[in-house]
Amino acid sequence: MFTKDRQAAPIKTPPSNEGYTIKVTSLPERLQWVMDKHNINQVELAQLLGIDKQNVNHLLHGRTKRIKLEYAMNLAPLLNINPYWLANGTEPVYIDKSQRNDKSTVLEDGPPLISLRAVPVVGSVQAGDNGLLQETQYPVGLGEGYLEWPTKDANAYALRVRGDSMEPRVRSGEFVIVEPNLKPDSGDDVVAIFKDGRRMLKRLLVKKDGEFMLASINETHNTITVFEEELEALHLVGGYCPSGRFVKTKVVI
Repeated sequence: MFTKDRQAAPIKTPPSNEGYTIKVTSLPERLQWVMDKHNINQVELAQLLGIDKQNVNHLLHGRTKRIKLEYAMNLAPLLNINPYWLANGTEPVYIDKSQRNDKSTVLEDGPPLISLRAVPVVGSVQAGDNGLLQETQYPVGLGEGYLEWPTKDANAYALRVRGDSMEPRVRSGEFVIVEPNLKPDSGDDVVAIFKDGRRMLKRLLVKKDGEFMLASINETHNTITVFEEELEALHLVGGYCPSGRFVKTKVVI
Protein backbone atom coordinates (compact mmCIF):
# COMPACT_ATOMS: atom_id res chain seq x y z
CA MET A 1 0.00 0.00 0.00
CA PHE A 2 2.80 2.43 0.94
CA THR A 3 6.15 2.84 -0.78
CA LYS A 4 9.32 1.87 1.06
CA ASP A 5 10.60 5.42 1.30
CA ARG A 6 7.45 6.68 3.00
CA GLN A 7 5.92 4.47 5.66
CA ALA A 8 2.80 5.36 7.57
CA ALA A 9 3.17 5.99 11.30
CA PRO A 10 2.86 2.85 13.46
CA ILE A 11 -0.77 2.12 14.22
CA LYS A 12 -1.55 1.43 17.86
CA THR A 13 -4.83 -0.22 18.69
CA PRO A 14 -6.31 1.54 21.74
CA PRO A 15 -6.93 -0.71 24.75
CA SER A 16 -10.57 0.30 24.84
CA ASN A 17 -12.91 2.83 23.25
CA GLU A 18 -13.07 4.80 26.48
CA GLY A 19 -11.39 8.14 26.03
CA TYR A 20 -11.60 7.97 22.23
CA THR A 21 -14.74 10.05 21.78
CA ILE A 22 -13.89 12.40 18.95
CA LYS A 23 -15.68 15.73 18.82
CA VAL A 24 -16.10 15.91 15.07
CA THR A 25 -19.48 15.82 13.40
CA SER A 26 -19.15 16.11 9.64
CA LEU A 27 -17.71 13.58 7.19
CA PRO A 28 -14.88 15.95 6.10
CA GLU A 29 -13.89 16.40 9.76
CA ARG A 30 -13.85 12.64 10.36
CA LEU A 31 -11.70 12.01 7.27
CA GLN A 32 -9.29 14.80 8.22
CA TRP A 33 -9.06 13.38 11.75
CA VAL A 34 -8.12 9.95 10.33
CA MET A 35 -5.43 11.54 8.14
CA ASP A 36 -3.97 13.56 11.02
CA LYS A 37 -4.17 10.74 13.58
CA HIS A 38 -2.47 8.16 11.35
CA ASN A 39 -0.12 10.52 9.47
CA ILE A 40 -1.40 9.78 5.97
CA ASN A 41 -2.01 12.09 3.02
CA GLN A 42 -4.86 12.26 0.52
CA VAL A 43 -3.22 9.85 -1.93
CA GLU A 44 -2.69 7.25 0.78
CA LEU A 45 -6.23 7.72 2.12
CA ALA A 46 -7.58 7.17 -1.39
CA GLN A 47 -5.57 3.94 -1.65
CA LEU A 48 -6.83 2.72 1.73
CA LEU A 49 -10.45 3.47 0.88
CA GLY A 50 -10.19 2.04 -2.64
CA ILE A 51 -11.23 5.26 -4.40
CA ASP A 52 -9.31 7.86 -6.39
CA LYS A 53 -7.70 11.06 -5.09
CA GLN A 54 -10.24 13.32 -6.81
CA ASN A 55 -13.08 11.60 -4.97
CA VAL A 56 -11.23 12.01 -1.65
CA ASN A 57 -10.80 15.72 -2.43
CA HIS A 58 -14.56 16.05 -3.02
CA LEU A 59 -15.25 14.29 0.29
CA LEU A 60 -12.83 16.49 2.24
CA HIS A 61 -14.34 19.68 0.83
CA GLY A 62 -17.95 18.62 1.28
CA ARG A 63 -18.75 18.49 -2.42
CA THR A 64 -19.59 14.80 -1.96
CA LYS A 65 -21.92 14.47 1.04
CA ARG A 66 -21.55 10.80 1.90
CA ILE A 67 -19.19 7.87 1.55
CA LYS A 68 -20.35 4.37 0.68
CA LEU A 69 -20.09 1.94 3.57
CA GLU A 70 -18.22 -0.55 1.36
CA TYR A 71 -15.37 1.97 1.02
CA ALA A 72 -15.39 2.85 4.73
CA MET A 73 -15.16 -0.86 5.54
CA ASN A 74 -11.80 -1.04 3.72
CA LEU A 75 -10.26 0.91 6.63
CA ALA A 76 -11.46 -1.51 9.32
CA PRO A 77 -8.71 -4.17 9.01
CA LEU A 78 -6.01 -1.61 8.20
CA LEU A 79 -6.49 1.21 10.73
CA ASN A 80 -8.99 -0.44 13.13
CA ILE A 81 -11.40 2.41 12.34
CA ASN A 82 -15.08 1.65 12.89
CA PRO A 83 -16.59 1.98 9.37
CA TYR A 84 -19.97 3.06 10.78
CA TRP A 85 -18.27 5.94 12.61
CA LEU A 86 -16.49 7.02 9.44
CA ALA A 87 -19.61 6.78 7.26
CA ASN A 88 -22.30 7.95 9.70
CA GLY A 89 -20.61 9.26 12.85
CA THR A 90 -21.80 6.27 14.92
CA GLU A 91 -19.38 5.65 17.79
CA PRO A 92 -17.13 4.01 18.91
CA VAL A 93 -14.34 5.34 16.72
CA TYR A 94 -12.06 2.32 16.91
CA ILE A 95 -12.60 -1.39 16.61
CA ASP A 96 -11.12 -2.82 19.82
CA LYS A 97 -9.48 -6.06 18.72
CA SER A 98 -8.39 -6.92 22.27
CA GLN A 99 -12.01 -7.28 23.38
CA ARG A 100 -13.48 -9.17 20.45
CA ASN A 101 -13.55 -12.43 22.44
CA ASP A 102 -14.60 -10.82 25.71
CA LYS A 103 -18.16 -11.98 26.46
CA SER A 104 -18.74 -8.90 28.59
CA THR A 105 -18.25 -6.61 25.61
CA VAL A 106 -21.56 -5.39 24.23
CA LEU A 107 -21.57 -4.82 20.49
CA GLU A 108 -24.26 -2.83 18.77
CA ASP A 109 -26.18 -4.52 16.00
CA GLY A 110 -25.12 -3.37 12.58
CA PRO A 111 -27.51 -2.72 9.72
CA PRO A 112 -29.01 -5.81 8.10
CA LEU A 113 -26.91 -7.33 5.34
CA ILE A 114 -28.13 -6.94 1.79
CA SER A 115 -28.95 -10.32 0.31
CA LEU A 116 -27.22 -11.53 -2.83
CA ARG A 117 -29.11 -11.38 -6.11
CA ALA A 118 -28.44 -13.05 -9.40
CA VAL A 119 -27.66 -9.96 -11.50
CA PRO A 120 -27.96 -10.79 -15.21
CA VAL A 121 -25.19 -9.85 -17.62
CA VAL A 122 -27.22 -8.16 -20.35
CA GLY A 123 -24.56 -6.91 -22.70
CA SER A 124 -20.92 -6.61 -23.66
CA VAL A 125 -19.59 -3.12 -24.31
CA GLN A 126 -16.40 -1.67 -25.70
CA ALA A 127 -14.93 1.07 -23.49
CA GLY A 128 -13.99 3.91 -25.79
CA ASP A 129 -12.64 7.42 -25.43
CA ASN A 130 -14.27 9.71 -22.89
CA GLY A 131 -16.16 6.84 -21.28
CA LEU A 132 -18.22 5.95 -24.35
CA LEU A 133 -19.72 2.45 -24.16
CA GLN A 134 -20.41 0.78 -27.49
CA GLU A 135 -22.26 -2.53 -27.79
CA THR A 136 -19.98 -5.18 -29.24
CA GLN A 137 -21.71 -8.56 -29.15
CA TYR A 138 -25.24 -9.54 -28.33
CA PRO A 139 -28.17 -7.17 -27.91
CA VAL A 140 -29.19 -5.97 -24.46
CA GLY A 141 -31.62 -8.43 -22.88
CA LEU A 142 -30.02 -11.57 -24.28
CA GLY A 143 -27.64 -12.27 -21.42
CA GLU A 144 -24.96 -14.94 -21.25
CA GLY A 145 -25.01 -15.49 -17.49
CA TYR A 146 -25.17 -13.69 -14.17
CA LEU A 147 -23.22 -12.41 -11.17
CA GLU A 148 -24.11 -12.85 -7.52
CA TRP A 149 -24.10 -9.34 -6.07
CA PRO A 150 -25.52 -7.63 -2.94
CA THR A 151 -28.11 -5.15 -4.20
CA LYS A 152 -31.53 -3.83 -3.22
CA ASP A 153 -32.44 -3.17 -6.86
CA ALA A 154 -34.49 -6.00 -8.34
CA ASN A 155 -33.73 -4.61 -11.82
CA ALA A 156 -29.96 -4.47 -11.41
CA TYR A 157 -27.99 -5.56 -14.46
CA ALA A 158 -24.35 -6.01 -15.45
CA LEU A 159 -22.27 -5.05 -18.47
CA ARG A 160 -19.06 -6.85 -19.45
CA VAL A 161 -16.41 -4.27 -20.38
CA ARG A 162 -13.95 -4.78 -23.22
CA GLY A 163 -10.95 -2.55 -23.88
CA ASP A 164 -8.40 -0.82 -21.66
CA SER A 165 -9.29 2.86 -22.07
CA MET A 166 -10.64 3.13 -18.50
CA GLU A 167 -7.89 1.26 -16.69
CA PRO A 168 -7.03 0.98 -13.85
CA ARG A 169 -10.56 1.80 -12.65
CA VAL A 170 -12.22 -0.69 -15.00
CA ARG A 171 -10.16 -3.43 -16.63
CA SER A 172 -11.02 -5.35 -19.73
CA GLY A 173 -13.14 -8.40 -18.89
CA GLU A 174 -14.55 -6.93 -15.67
CA PHE A 175 -18.21 -6.18 -15.12
CA VAL A 176 -20.01 -2.95 -14.29
CA ILE A 177 -22.95 -3.51 -11.91
CA VAL A 178 -25.73 -1.03 -12.70
CA GLU A 179 -28.65 -0.26 -10.35
CA PRO A 180 -31.20 1.72 -12.42
CA ASN A 181 -33.77 2.14 -9.62
CA LEU A 182 -31.37 3.72 -7.11
CA LYS A 183 -30.76 7.45 -7.21
CA PRO A 184 -27.14 8.50 -7.81
CA ASP A 185 -25.53 11.16 -5.64
CA SER A 186 -22.60 13.49 -6.20
CA GLY A 187 -19.41 11.45 -6.43
CA ASP A 188 -21.14 8.28 -7.65
CA ASP A 189 -20.23 6.57 -10.91
CA VAL A 190 -23.11 6.44 -13.36
CA VAL A 191 -24.06 5.13 -16.78
CA ALA A 192 -25.38 8.18 -18.64
CA ILE A 193 -27.90 7.12 -21.26
CA PHE A 194 -28.45 9.80 -23.89
CA LYS A 195 -31.58 10.20 -26.00
CA ASP A 196 -29.47 9.87 -29.15
CA GLY A 197 -28.51 6.31 -28.12
CA ARG A 198 -25.06 6.96 -26.63
CA ARG A 199 -24.08 5.47 -23.30
CA MET A 200 -21.17 6.76 -21.23
CA LEU A 201 -19.56 5.60 -18.00
CA LYS A 202 -18.96 8.76 -15.96
CA ARG A 203 -18.70 10.14 -12.44
CA LEU A 204 -21.51 12.48 -11.42
CA LEU A 205 -19.98 15.63 -9.93
CA VAL A 206 -23.00 17.86 -9.46
CA LYS A 207 -26.50 18.57 -10.75
CA LYS A 208 -27.58 22.21 -10.78
CA ASP A 209 -30.34 24.08 -12.60
CA GLY A 210 -31.03 21.25 -15.03
CA GLU A 211 -27.36 20.68 -15.87
CA PHE A 212 -25.18 17.69 -15.00
CA MET A 213 -21.41 17.93 -14.63
CA LEU A 214 -19.88 14.55 -15.52
CA ALA A 215 -16.22 13.64 -15.04
CA SER A 216 -14.17 11.05 -16.87
CA ILE A 217 -13.51 7.78 -15.05
CA ASN A 218 -9.81 7.61 -15.95
CA GLU A 219 -9.28 11.37 -15.57
CA THR A 220 -7.63 11.74 -18.99
CA HIS A 221 -10.58 13.62 -20.46
CA ASN A 222 -12.16 16.89 -19.49
CA THR A 223 -15.33 17.24 -17.45
CA ILE A 224 -18.43 17.64 -19.61
CA THR A 225 -21.68 19.48 -18.94
CA VAL A 226 -24.90 17.82 -20.09
CA PHE A 227 -28.38 19.32 -20.11
CA GLU A 228 -31.14 17.31 -18.48
CA GLU A 229 -33.18 17.24 -21.68
CA GLU A 230 -30.31 15.43 -23.47
CA LEU A 231 -30.50 12.46 -21.12
CA GLU A 232 -32.83 9.49 -21.17
CA ALA A 233 -31.63 8.36 -17.73
CA LEU A 234 -28.75 8.25 -15.26
CA HIS A 235 -28.22 4.76 -13.85
CA LEU A 236 -26.22 4.35 -10.65
CA VAL A 237 -23.12 2.14 -10.84
CA GLY A 238 -23.28 -0.09 -7.78
CA GLY A 239 -19.77 -1.46 -8.20
CA TYR A 240 -17.26 -3.28 -10.36
CA CYS A 241 -16.99 -7.05 -10.36
CA PRO A 242 -13.99 -9.19 -11.40
CA SER A 243 -14.44 -11.71 -14.19
CA GLY A 244 -14.02 -14.64 -11.79
CA ARG A 245 -17.44 -13.96 -10.21
CA PHE A 246 -19.25 -14.69 -13.48
CA VAL A 247 -21.64 -17.67 -13.55
CA LYS A 248 -22.30 -18.92 -17.07
CA THR A 249 -25.86 -19.87 -17.94
CA LYS A 250 -26.32 -23.18 -19.70
CA VAL A 251 -27.81 -22.80 -23.14
CA VAL A 252 -30.76 -25.11 -23.82
CA ILE A 253 -31.26 -25.90 -27.53
